[in-house]
Amino acid sequence: MGRFSSQLSNNGCLLWIKPRQIIEDWPKALFLAAMRLPILSQTHNLLSTMTRNALSHYFSPLISLLLLCSTFTQVCAQTSYPYRLDGTKDGIILGASIGLLTFAELKYKKIQPLSYEELSQLNRKDIWAIDRPATFNRSIMAKKWSDGLLYSSLAPPLSVVFSGPKNGIGRSSVLMLETLLVNTALTDFTKVLVRRKRPYLYNEFTEAKKKLSRKSRMSFFSGHTSTVTAMYFLSAKLFEDYNPDSRYKSAVWTTAILIPATTGLLRVKAGKHYFTDVLTGFLVGGAIGFLIPEIHKL
Repeated sequence: MGRFSSQLSNNGCLLWIKPRQIIEDWPKALFLAAMRLPILSQTHNLLSTMTRNALSHYFSPLISLLLLCSTFTQVCAQTSYPYRLDGTKDGIILGASIGLLTFAELKYKKIQPLSYEELSQLNRKDIWAIDRPATFNRSIMAKKWSDGLLYSSLAPPLSVVFSGPKNGIGRSSVLMLETLLVNTALTDFTKVLVRRKRPYLYNEFTEAKKKLSRKSRMSFFSGHTSTVTAMYFLSAKLFEDYNPDSRYKSAVWTTAILIPATTGLLRVKAGKHYFTDVLTGFLVGGAIGFLIPEIHKL
C-alpha cells in the first residue's frame, strides 16, 4: 500500500481519498480535493486545452528558445555590473515613449478603414517590384510561427538579466522596459502616420471583414520584426557586456540576427507585411536593442 492513495473519475474529479497519512501528504490531498469543485475542474480543463493548443502552434520556436535560454544561463558569468541609470535621461526616454504611445493610440482611433470603392481600385502594379510578391501570400502557418516568435521574445532578455550580476537585475529590467517602450512607441507612431496598406488587401482570397479593418492600413513598419529584433539584440548586447571575453559571443549574435530575420520573412510569407516593412523593422529594432544599453554603459 502506498503512502497516499486516491481514486479519480473519468473527468478528473476526486471520488475518495484514503485518510491515512493525509497530514503528511496534505499538498496533494488539497489539490485533489479542490478538483472536486466544478469551477476549478472546468478551469483546469480549459487551461490544459489552451496549453496544448499553444504548444501545438509554437512547439518548434519554444523548444529553440528554451535551448537558447539554457545556454545563456549556463555561460553568463557573474561579472561587475557595466551599466548606470540616470534619472534625467531615463525620465526623458520613458516620458517621450509614453507620449508617443498615447499620440499613436489617439490617432489610431480616428483612422477609417478603406471603403469598398477604395478597395476596388487597388492594383498590384502600384507596389514596388521588391514588395509585390507579398501580395500573393497568405500562409496561416507562417502567421502562427511569427506570433510564437513574438510572444516568446521576452524569454532571452529575461534569461540574460536573471543569469547576470545579481546586483544589476533591477537596473537591467529597467533597460528591458525602456527597450520595449521605445520600440513600441516608434513602431506605432510610424504606423499611424504612414498608414501603408497591407499586402493582403491586394489578395483576392482575403475575406472582406479582414480588409475592412483599421489594421489593414498599418503595414509600415513591421511591429513583430522590430520587437523580436529589439529583444534579441538587447539580449546579445547584455550578454556581450556581461561577458566581454566569452567564446560564445559570435554564436549569440548570430542567433540574435537569424531569429528576427526569420520572423520578418514569416511575416512576408503570411501576407502581413512587405519586404521593406520587415527590413525597416529589423533595422529600427536592432538599433534600439543595441543603443539602449550602450547609452547606459559606465
